[in-house]
Amino acid sequence: MFHNLQSLLSGSIKRGGIGQQMEEALILEKYKEIAGEILGPEEADKIRPMYVRNKILTVASLSAEITDKLQTREEIIIGEIKKRLDSEGLNKIKYIT
Repeated sequence: MFHNLQSLLSGSIKRGGIGQQMEEALILEKYKEIAGEILGPEEADKIRPMYVRNKILTVASLSAEITDKLQTREEIIIGEIKKRLDSEGLNKIKYIT
């Protein structure tokens, strides 16, 4: 008897309760990638996505200027994360400066 590996893994992830944690980790990774594309590597090193709770991504920033650049592009960043991950796990970004 053969089973589709993807369906077995999906079921195991859901039963284990780690699906949401995996999605949140992927959101952090994609945010860093997209912010790097917007800012460039030097400025991107001054921000760090911290965690996702209740569909809100919290990002620490060492520069108010960088925070302003990213806040003006918040809708674009969220849309791009949703598109790249095919996910609805993010609605807002909060910055800590």
